[in-house]
Amino acid sequence: MAAPCDEEGAVAPRCHHRPTAMLDVPFPPFCAFLGALGLLCVAMVGTWCQHWRGGFSLDGSSRTFNWHPVLMVTGLVVLYGAAALVYRIPNTWSGPKLPWKVLHGSLALGAFVLTVLGLAAVFCFHNAQGTPNMYSLHSWMGLATVLLFSCQVGIPPGSPNPSGIPSFSPIHVFFGSAILMLSVASCASGLNEKLFFSLKNGTTQYKLLPAEAVFANTLGLLILIFGVLVVAALARPSWKRPDSDSLDSHLGSCSAPSPLLLCPFPRIHPSTPCPEPCELCSFLSTPCVSFLPQSQDPCSHLPFQPGAMGGTPHTPRFHHPTPPSWHGGHRELTG
Repeated sequence: MAAPCDEEGAVAPRCHHRPTAMLDVPFPPFCAFLGALGLLCVAMVGTWCQHWRGGFSLDGSSRTFNWHPVLMVTGLVVLYGAAALVYRIPNTWSGPKLPWKVLHGSLALGAFVLTVLGLAAVFCFHNAQGTPNMYSLHSWMGLATVLLFSCQVGIPPGSPNPSGIPSFSPIHVFFGSAILMLSVASCASGLNEKLFFSLKNGTTQYKLLPAEAVFANTLGLLILIFGVLVVAALARPSWKRPDSDSLDSHLGSCSAPSPLLLCPFPRIHPSTPCPEPCELCSFLSTPCVSFLPQSQDPCSHLPFQPGAMGGTPHTPRFHHPTPPSWHGGHRELTG
């Protein structure tokens, strides 16, 4: 049977479908893979410092410096990434938010403490060896990252309240991703800088690609992949926690311009998925019963088919004092 838009004389709606995701991976296995990747990064940086760089100590020697990469990768990349992904866990979408806020804050605070200890290790090493501080691009990037992280920890996101105090959540989320990518860039540049400083003699020059160089380069790539995957998970809309404080969370997950919020017809259920944008129902999707011109065929995106609620097709469920006007095939609410 031909589709309504294929029938003779019917007005074919121009429907713009969302592109299908290339990799539709559920969050739990993705999170497990990301956790394993983070643990692998921590294990590799520890192995590199222990096997090739002489191990760890607190005597101000190069072994004191070895605490710096381990603490930075563990805190500023892995723990920080875990803190950023707490609200992407589906179990956090229902029930009280306080326990998850505590977990999020605890992971972020733990990452900050390890970061400060990592900075202390490298400054202690430089001061003991008489090496100048803060002269390389890596040190500038790292300090900028730590300063931004300090602001992120010191200024909580907050939430809207009746007193009109704005929420800092969008800024908190944006700088969260930015700090993670700066952390990854700082770690990659630090690994590369350390290899240039250490691999100098004729048998193990960096350009000859000895085993240590291959191992550290692989570690840098894994850290980069970890950071990119975390940012991708944060940017994926289907993994975001619905905002219980917003009006749209009670109306559904669809994004709509402010005039469409005046639509008097309720959505079927807050969890109803948004239909695809269509010229008949509106230039942006809204899963509610809409007015349609009598000359148009009903849009298949609407959750209620004509006559399903009784009466004639295109009859709204409730009276609306100001029917929408149509301009160029798109619905607008007037008045």
